[in-house]
Amino acid sequence: MSVTQFPAVETGWSNEILASSQIAARSQSSLSDTQALTDAAAQILSYLGSADSTVAQLQLVTQMLGVVSQQMTMLVQNLATTGRAMVETGASTASEQQLSTERKRRNRVDYTSRGNPVNVPSTMP
Repeated sequence: MSVTQFPAVETGWSNEILASSQIAARSQSSLSDTQALTDAAAQILSYLGSADSTVAQLQLVTQMLGVVSQQMTMLVQNLATTGRAMVETGASTASEQQLSTERKRRNRVDYTSRGNPVNVPSTMP
């Protein structure tokens, strides 16, 4: 890879991090849905105590299982999205460090001039 390609590569990494962060932000908005599901679960539990028949209780338990399943699905999605954002950031940071190291090495590879020799006085002034 030539030195002129480095900025384009860095821009690509930044865009990937931005995209994963935006996805993570959108997934965090589902946390408001969690509150609605929690309220629904509380309502189901309040109905469960007043249910007269076994069939009614089983229906409420089934509804509760559906709410719990939705909450677990949202949790898994949030964790997966957060993990993706962290991996993207970590990979980008590691790649930027490698790119910086390579840039420094290439800058020094053909550097042979040590400058003018330093005059060392033979006697003290």
